[in-house]
Amino acid sequence: MVNETESNIKPIEAIVCQKDDRDTGYLFRIVDSVEGTADSIYTIIRRVTEDLERAELADLADGFETCIIEAIQNATRYAYGGDAEATVDFQYYRSDKEIKVSIRDFGAGFDYEEFKKTRILKPNDLIRRDMEALRRYGRQHKVDEGRLGLLIAELFMDYVEYKNNTLLMVKKLKPKPGPDNS
Repeated sequence: MVNETESNIKPIEAIVCQKDDRDTGYLFRIVDSVEGTADSIYTIIRRVTEDLERAELADLADGFETCIIEAIQNATRYAYGGDAEATVDFQYYRSDKEIKVSIRDFGAGFDYEEFKKTRILKPNDLIRRDMEALRRYGRQHKVDEGRLGLLIAELFMDYVEYKNNTLLMVKKLKPKPGPDNS
């Protein structure tokens, strides 16, 4: 669940780095520009999934796939008026403690705090983090599918923030069993 008072999470500006910045402390990262086309999105999804599998975190792949697809599609749909060839900046960072995904567009932004206050469906409306059940709920209650993207991210991720046309999603990782973590 989203915890907006989490003090150990750095603000968006603190994690965004340039392609040539090598001193990040992350074990794996992707920094790229992505078009809203299906091929471009699935290329990024494939790279993220491959990293999750290498890191023995394949159980998180479906959730990340859904969140990333929703975020990129929402950016091209709403910020760029549906222009699938518009690009967004995509950043993915994985450390042994967390995974951060940042998606930034250069189109029309929106007021995330106002959106959270006025939306019909809220994270607490759903007990389970079942993506298909969420989609069914949205169809049954005629909730615009684009309005579900942020809710899906808030349910799957541990922290979600939107500021200055940048969406930051953070998933905390459980320590792996080992001599110090058993």
